[in-house]
Amino acid sequence: MIKAQRHSGDDLPHDSPSADWFFDAKRSGDVIVEMSVHNLDVCNWVANSRPERASGFGGALVWPNDPPGRTNMDGYTLSYEYQNGVKMSFTQVFFHPRGLPGNGQYWYVYGTEGAVDLMTSTFYPRKSGAKPEVLFPDEKQDLNYLHVESLFDAIRKGTPVTAGIEVGATGALTAILGRDSIYKKRMMSWSDLGAAL
Repeated sequence: MIKAQRHSGDDLPHDSPSADWFFDAKRSGDVIVEMSVHNLDVCNWVANSRPERASGFGGALVWPNDPPGRTNMDGYTLSYEYQNGVKMSFTQVFFHPRGLPGNGQYWYVYGTEGAVDLMTSTFYPRKSGAKPEVLFPDEKQDLNYLHVESLFDAIRKGTPVTAGIEVGATGALTAILGRDSIYKKRMMSWSDLGAAL
């Protein structure tokens, strides 16, 4: 099982330069497609699969029609079931109160022997009395540099890309599947998307 979230303490400023498109779900794809697609992509990678179905609830819960004409959500919750049986729970909110624990982004991966916090690379065993173990020490590498270097190597040297077009398309379709389940107020399956990935 995977439990993940993307929470923040406030909505995007309603008078920002990007407000004209961000709050219009037809232009932005709504917040799940515009923002959380990246979080969901990580979940797909961790599950080593793609969702088979999704169900969720959400909407403009705190700021309905604010700014005027708003059509995107400010909070939602989703459940996914993957082809390989992995279950996933995901939430995104823009109204996580400052000071309340649990803000920000995280990915927890649960297995039979324990769970891993991907943000800290820490394994928490289920066994009574067992101590958490850091799996990969923080090496303080500039990940942005490594991503750009990898892209340039793929272009200049022909090395394989880390995540190709199918990975990107699957991530986008995962977000769209979740969004559509919320919009249509029903469980949606991958086959409803008409995609052959």
